[in-house]
Amino acid sequence: MVGEIDILIPVARKSNFIEDALISAHAQQGVKVKIYILENNVSDIAFSNYLRNISNKYNAEYVVFQERLNLFENWNRCLSIGNSEWIAFLHDDDIMAPDYLKYSSLFFYNKDILVYPYEYFSSKSRVFSKSNQVSEILLSSPEQLVSKVFLENVHMSSLLFRRSVKFNFPTQLKMLGDQYAFRTYIFANMQIRVGYLNANNMNQIRVHQLQATSRWGYLCAEEYLYLWQSSFAILEKNNRLNLNKIIYFLVRDSDANTLSKIASSLLYFKWTCFKVTTYALIIFEARSLKLFFSTIFRALFQKTVWEFKYIQKR
Repeated sequence: MVGEIDILIPVARKSNFIEDALISAHAQQGVKVKIYILENNVSDIAFSNYLRNISNKYNAEYVVFQERLNLFENWNRCLSIGNSEWIAFLHDDDIMAPDYLKYSSLFFYNKDILVYPYEYFSSKSRVFSKSNQVSEILLSSPEQLVSKVFLENVHMSSLLFRRSVKFNFPTQLKMLGDQYAFRTYIFANMQIRVGYLNANNMNQIRVHQLQATSRWGYLCAEEYLYLWQSSFAILEKNNRLNLNKIIYFLVRDSDANTLSKIASSLLYFKWTCFKVTTYALIIFEARSLKLFFSTIFRALFQKTVWEFKYIQKR
């Protein structure tokens, strides 16, 4: 029997969509949930009262943190709230399908992390079409898992995990702390049981002008470099993985642009034998002169492009 599931909804600013998120959490079917509205000291008494009122309306527990922290510091703090074995994170502007957790619970018995695909939307609609049956995407080896983690971004609103999974969101990043926490944790704990699920219309990620990505998007490229560098540094220490297999899946499953970005990240900063070997294996596996020249170009000029964009943004 599946126990109660904690749904954590961090709120860091005045949100026009928090009630939509709360309604979708409250509407979960077939499972018991405990919903938490976690305010990161918005410093607006009227909005705090509004959060308290809608929390009571939808049977959620309202928690206000007196000390305001930055985005990922706050997320680390949020993970200490609740007692249930499984955690579902939900951004205050996103929504989940009514049967999201019911289908997810079918995989709880042999998984530690569940990853769903997600859809973007920009309307005010909360309508979900009927969800299809959920199935697991079978991965043939740990090396294919590494490749999939490299190539596919996760979204915290489409991720479920056991409380024993200790994600640590890096406070020095503004945009990709969730990607960093997810990837580096898995690469450092390859025994963890990760389930990539195949389902339609389970999570809807709202796109709007007030979200952080609209303000900090120019930082993404440089933060990806940091993300890939950190990922390779962890993989370098893991002698149980077959590097050739990882490269095979990376080349097979990625588009040319993504592969070029990943490969070029190996050419930044201090070179190591592992970095040079990995880079050479990617170029050899792809058998592409175009890839070779594009990675060299990125390594030589991309940093300058990022810095120029940063100056322009400021």
